[in-house]
Amino acid sequence: MTAKDKAIELVDKMYSISGQQRFSKAYASIAVDEVIQAINNDCMLYKQAKRGFWQEAKSEIDKL
Repeated sequence: MTAKDKAIELVDKMYSISGQQRFSKAYASIAVDEVIQAINNDCMLYKQAKRGFWQEAKSEIDKL
C-alpha cells in the first residue's frame, strides 16, 4: 500500500464517522500525527523506516 492509498483509506474511514470532508481530513491528520509520535518513541531502525511513510501519508491527506 502506498502512502497515498493509506491517506485515502484514513480519510474515508474518518468520513464514515464524521460525514464531513473537512473534519475527516483533520481527524485523519491527527491520527497520523499520533502514529508518527509513537514511532518517534520506538526503536531507531523502525522509526526511520516508518516515519517517512506516515509523513508522506499526512502530506497526501493534505492534498485531498
